[in-house]
Amino acid sequence: SVGATLCSCWTGSVINIGNLVNNGAVIVEPGATLNLTNQPNGVQDISATASIILYGGAINAGANNALAKLSSVEGTLELFGPTTSIAPVGGVFTNSGGSDYLFKRGVYIFESTLNVTAKVNNFGTIDAESSFLNINGDVNNSHIILLGSSYEGINSTLTINGALTNLDGGIVQLADPSETAAIRGVLTNIGNFYVSGSGTSLTVGTQANPAALVNIGDLRISNSSTVQVYGNVFIDRS
Repeated sequence: SVGATLCSCWTGSVINIGNLVNNGAVIVEPGATLNLTNQPNGVQDISATASIILYGGAINAGANNALAKLSSVEGTLELFGPTTSIAPVGGVFTNSGGSDYLFKRGVYIFESTLNVTAKVNNFGTIDAESSFLNINGDVNNSHIILLGSSYEGINSTLTINGALTNLDGGIVQLADPSETAAIRGVLTNIGNFYVSGSGTSLTVGTQANPAALVNIGDLRISNSSTVQVYGNVFIDRS
Protein backbone atom coordinates (compact mmCIF):
# COMPACT_ATOMS: atom_id res chain seq x y z
CA SER A 1 0.00 0.00 0.00
CA VAL A 2 1.38 3.39 -1.04
CA GLY A 3 0.25 6.41 0.96
CA ALA A 4 3.23 8.64 0.26
CA THR A 5 5.75 8.07 -2.58
CA LEU A 6 7.11 4.88 -4.11
CA CYS A 7 9.97 5.58 -6.52
CA SER A 8 11.90 3.20 -8.74
CA CYS A 9 14.48 5.87 -9.30
CA TRP A 10 17.65 4.45 -10.79
CA THR A 11 18.46 3.05 -14.21
CA GLY A 12 18.36 -0.73 -13.99
CA SER A 13 16.50 -0.77 -10.68
CA VAL A 14 13.65 -3.29 -10.33
CA ILE A 15 10.96 -3.30 -7.67
CA ASN A 16 8.71 -6.36 -7.36
CA ILE A 17 5.49 -6.10 -5.36
CA GLY A 18 2.45 -8.36 -5.22
CA ASN A 19 -0.50 -5.95 -5.29
CA LEU A 20 -0.40 -2.19 -5.63
CA VAL A 21 -2.83 -0.15 -3.52
CA ASN A 22 -1.96 3.41 -4.43
CA ASN A 23 -3.13 6.38 -2.39
CA GLY A 24 0.00 8.44 -3.00
CA ALA A 25 2.52 8.73 -5.84
CA VAL A 26 4.19 5.98 -7.84
CA ILE A 27 7.17 7.22 -9.87
CA VAL A 28 9.22 5.12 -12.28
CA GLU A 29 12.35 6.78 -13.68
CA PRO A 30 14.07 6.03 -17.03
CA GLY A 31 15.47 2.51 -17.24
CA ALA A 32 13.72 1.42 -14.05
CA THR A 33 10.94 -1.18 -13.69
CA LEU A 34 8.08 -1.77 -11.29
CA ASN A 35 6.61 -5.29 -11.48
CA LEU A 36 3.20 -6.21 -10.06
CA THR A 37 3.63 -9.93 -9.50
CA ASN A 38 0.17 -10.80 -8.18
CA GLN A 39 -2.02 -8.30 -10.02
CA PRO A 40 -2.63 -9.80 -13.49
CA ASN A 41 -5.13 -7.11 -14.53
CA GLY A 42 -2.72 -4.37 -13.55
CA VAL A 43 -3.94 -0.90 -12.58
CA GLN A 44 -7.55 -0.32 -13.60
CA ASP A 45 -8.20 2.90 -11.66
CA ILE A 46 -6.12 5.83 -10.42
CA SER A 47 -7.96 7.29 -7.45
CA ALA A 48 -8.34 10.99 -6.69
CA THR A 49 -5.51 10.90 -4.14
CA ALA A 50 -3.14 8.92 -6.37
CA SER A 51 -0.57 9.63 -9.09
CA ILE A 52 1.30 7.36 -11.47
CA ILE A 53 4.25 9.08 -13.14
CA LEU A 54 6.30 7.22 -15.73
CA TYR A 55 9.48 9.15 -16.54
CA GLY A 56 10.40 6.67 -19.25
CA GLY A 57 10.33 3.67 -16.92
CA ALA A 58 8.03 0.64 -17.08
CA ILE A 59 5.27 -0.67 -14.86
CA ASN A 60 4.34 -4.27 -15.64
CA ALA A 61 1.71 -6.79 -14.63
CA GLY A 62 3.32 -10.09 -15.50
CA ALA A 63 4.45 -9.86 -19.12
CA ASN A 64 2.05 -7.01 -19.89
CA ASN A 65 1.92 -3.25 -19.47
CA ALA A 66 0.23 -2.69 -16.10
CA LEU A 67 -1.80 0.20 -17.53
CA ALA A 68 -3.19 -1.84 -20.44
CA LYS A 69 -6.62 -2.21 -18.79
CA LEU A 70 -6.79 1.19 -17.11
CA SER A 71 -10.40 2.36 -17.28
CA SER A 72 -10.60 5.44 -15.06
CA VAL A 73 -8.49 8.30 -13.75
CA GLU A 74 -9.64 10.56 -10.93
CA GLY A 75 -6.10 11.46 -9.90
CA THR A 76 -3.03 11.96 -12.09
CA LEU A 77 -1.38 10.00 -14.88
CA GLU A 78 1.83 11.46 -16.33
CA LEU A 79 3.63 9.78 -19.22
CA PHE A 80 7.09 10.69 -20.49
CA GLY A 81 8.90 8.88 -23.29
CA PRO A 82 7.82 5.40 -24.43
CA THR A 83 4.47 4.48 -25.95
CA THR A 84 1.63 3.45 -23.65
CA SER A 85 -1.41 1.58 -24.98
CA ILE A 86 -4.69 1.28 -23.07
CA ALA A 87 -7.69 -0.91 -23.92
CA PRO A 88 -10.04 -0.93 -20.91
CA VAL A 89 -12.25 -3.86 -20.05
CA GLY A 90 -15.76 -2.77 -21.07
CA GLY A 91 -14.45 -0.46 -23.78
CA VAL A 92 -14.84 2.86 -21.91
CA PHE A 93 -12.10 5.11 -20.54
CA THR A 94 -13.19 7.87 -18.14
CA ASN A 95 -11.00 10.74 -16.99
CA SER A 96 -12.32 12.98 -14.25
CA GLY A 97 -8.93 14.02 -12.93
CA GLY A 98 -8.21 17.71 -13.32
CA SER A 99 -11.72 19.09 -13.16
CA ASP A 100 -9.92 21.75 -11.12
CA TYR A 101 -6.92 22.52 -13.34
CA LEU A 102 -5.04 24.25 -10.53
CA PHE A 103 -4.46 20.94 -8.74
CA LYS A 104 -2.87 19.37 -11.85
CA ARG A 105 -4.80 16.16 -11.82
CA GLY A 106 -5.68 14.46 -15.07
CA VAL A 107 -3.80 12.84 -17.94
CA TYR A 108 -0.57 14.50 -19.09
CA ILE A 109 1.58 13.27 -21.98
CA PHE A 110 5.06 14.70 -22.51
CA GLU A 111 7.13 13.78 -25.60
CA SER A 112 5.31 10.48 -25.62
CA THR A 113 2.58 8.48 -27.34
CA LEU A 114 -0.68 7.36 -25.74
CA ASN A 115 -2.96 4.96 -27.64
CA VAL A 116 -6.46 4.46 -26.25
CA THR A 117 -8.77 1.87 -27.75
CA ALA A 118 -12.10 2.77 -26.15
CA LYS A 119 -14.85 5.32 -25.98
CA VAL A 120 -13.45 8.24 -23.98
CA ASN A 121 -15.52 10.30 -21.54
CA ASN A 122 -13.47 13.27 -20.39
CA PHE A 123 -14.66 15.27 -17.40
CA GLY A 124 -11.16 16.43 -16.46
CA THR A 125 -7.93 17.53 -18.10
CA ILE A 126 -6.11 15.79 -20.95
CA ASP A 127 -2.93 17.61 -21.94
CA ALA A 128 -0.57 16.47 -24.74
CA GLU A 129 2.78 18.28 -25.02
CA SER A 130 4.97 17.44 -28.03
CA SER A 131 3.17 14.10 -28.09
CA PHE A 132 0.84 11.81 -30.00
CA LEU A 133 -2.61 11.04 -28.59
CA ASN A 134 -4.44 8.40 -30.62
CA ILE A 135 -8.00 7.42 -29.69
CA ASN A 136 -9.80 4.58 -31.43
CA GLY A 137 -13.35 5.37 -30.39
CA ASP A 138 -15.77 8.23 -29.84
CA VAL A 139 -14.91 11.06 -27.46
CA ASN A 140 -17.21 13.14 -25.25
CA ASN A 141 -15.45 16.14 -23.71
CA SER A 142 -16.93 18.16 -20.86
CA HIS A 143 -13.77 19.88 -19.60
CA ILE A 144 -10.33 20.33 -21.23
CA ILE A 145 -8.46 18.66 -24.07
CA LEU A 146 -5.31 20.67 -24.64
CA LEU A 147 -2.53 20.37 -27.18
CA GLY A 148 0.35 22.55 -26.06
CA SER A 149 0.53 25.82 -24.10
CA SER A 150 0.69 24.63 -20.49
CA TYR A 151 4.31 23.47 -20.93
CA GLU A 152 4.97 25.03 -24.34
CA GLY A 153 5.04 21.69 -26.12
CA ILE A 154 4.81 21.96 -29.92
CA ASN A 155 4.02 19.53 -32.73
CA SER A 156 1.46 17.47 -30.82
CA THR A 157 -0.97 15.33 -32.78
CA LEU A 158 -4.48 14.28 -31.75
CA THR A 159 -6.12 11.57 -33.83
CA ILE A 160 -9.66 10.42 -33.05
CA ASN A 161 -10.89 7.48 -35.09
CA GLY A 162 -14.48 8.24 -34.18
CA ALA A 163 -16.72 11.20 -33.40
CA LEU A 164 -15.82 14.07 -31.08
CA THR A 165 -18.57 15.81 -29.12
CA ASN A 166 -17.33 18.87 -27.26
CA LEU A 167 -20.10 19.52 -24.78
CA ASP A 168 -21.28 22.74 -23.17
CA GLY A 169 -18.47 23.96 -20.93
CA GLY A 170 -15.90 21.83 -22.74
CA ILE A 171 -12.70 23.28 -24.17
CA VAL A 172 -10.59 21.83 -26.96
CA GLN A 173 -7.54 23.92 -27.78
CA LEU A 174 -4.70 23.55 -30.26
CA ALA A 175 -2.56 26.15 -28.59
CA ASP A 176 1.07 26.00 -29.65
CA PRO A 177 2.75 25.99 -33.08
CA SER A 178 2.17 23.11 -35.49
CA GLU A 179 -0.39 21.23 -33.40
CA THR A 180 -2.56 18.89 -35.46
CA ALA A 181 -5.97 17.34 -34.81
CA ALA A 182 -7.63 14.80 -37.10
CA ILE A 183 -11.23 13.83 -36.28
CA ARG A 184 -12.35 10.91 -38.45
CA GLY A 185 -16.00 11.08 -37.41
CA VAL A 186 -18.48 13.91 -36.88
CA LEU A 187 -17.19 16.86 -34.89
CA THR A 188 -19.95 18.47 -32.83
CA ASN A 189 -18.93 21.58 -30.92
CA ILE A 190 -21.32 22.89 -28.29
CA GLY A 191 -18.58 24.31 -26.10
CA ASN A 192 -15.35 26.12 -26.99
CA PHE A 193 -13.02 24.92 -29.74
CA TYR A 194 -9.88 26.95 -30.43
CA VAL A 195 -7.52 26.35 -33.35
CA SER A 196 -5.25 29.12 -32.21
CA GLY A 197 -1.57 28.20 -32.40
CA SER A 198 0.56 29.32 -35.34
CA GLY A 199 0.45 26.73 -38.11
CA THR A 200 -2.07 24.51 -36.36
CA SER A 201 -4.47 22.37 -38.38
CA LEU A 202 -7.80 20.64 -37.87
CA THR A 203 -9.14 17.98 -40.24
CA VAL A 204 -12.63 16.49 -40.02
CA GLY A 205 -13.35 13.28 -41.91
CA THR A 206 -11.41 12.00 -44.91
CA GLN A 207 -11.93 11.98 -48.64
CA ALA A 208 -12.90 8.33 -48.47
CA ASN A 209 -15.13 8.78 -45.40
CA PRO A 210 -16.56 12.32 -45.21
CA ALA A 211 -17.80 13.61 -41.86
CA ALA A 212 -19.60 16.76 -40.82
CA LEU A 213 -18.60 19.65 -38.61
CA VAL A 214 -21.53 20.87 -36.51
CA ASN A 215 -20.88 24.06 -34.56
CA ILE A 216 -23.39 25.30 -32.00
CA GLY A 217 -20.77 26.80 -29.71
CA ASP A 218 -17.69 28.97 -30.01
CA LEU A 219 -15.29 27.89 -32.78
CA ARG A 220 -12.28 30.15 -33.25
CA ILE A 221 -9.68 29.75 -35.97
CA SER A 222 -6.57 31.94 -36.11
CA ASN A 223 -5.38 33.50 -39.35
CA SER A 224 -2.34 31.21 -39.47
CA SER A 225 -4.32 27.99 -38.93
CA THR A 226 -5.98 25.58 -41.35
CA VAL A 227 -9.31 23.74 -41.12
CA GLN A 228 -10.24 21.07 -43.68
CA VAL A 229 -13.70 19.47 -43.52
CA TYR A 230 -14.44 16.50 -45.79
CA GLY A 231 -18.19 16.79 -45.39
CA ASN A 232 -20.89 19.31 -44.59
CA VAL A 233 -20.52 22.23 -42.23
CA PHE A 234 -23.47 23.26 -40.05
CA ILE A 235 -23.32 26.45 -37.98
CA ASP A 236 -26.12 27.47 -35.63
CA ARG A 237 -25.48 30.43 -33.34
CA SER A 238 -29.19 31.08 -32.65
